[in-house]
Amino acid sequence: MSKNKTATILLTVIGLPFALIGLLSASSVVWQCYQDLRMQYWQQTECQIVSTKLVQESGDDVAVFRVEADYRYEWLGKEFTGKRVYWNSFSDSFKSRHQRLFDELEQHRIDQKKYRC
Repeated sequence: MSKNKTATILLTVIGLPFALIGLLSASSVVWQCYQDLRMQYWQQTECQIVSTKLVQESGDDVAVFRVEADYRYEWLGKEFTGKRVYWNSFSDSFKSRHQRLFDELEQHRIDQKKYRC
């Protein structure tokens, strides 16, 4: 086998994983942009909060928080259920931000008041 052919095979074997990682990253960005565009045209409706939870997870050096909720809503005469609280899976270490949202959702659940979805 010639040196050029060996070098080509070696570069292909080494470069292929990096190319795949790049393609996966790019496809993830494209998918998120597509989802963002779709959500811009969603109509706001009212929902009934069924359950809420403020979740605390252990991060590398700090606690990470997120809000989870289950809710029901009606759209075009059909009833649906949902779990999405944020437009993406959002969690961070700022508990106060998540606590405020949790408190608001929980109060709507307790009072059985409709919430904007």
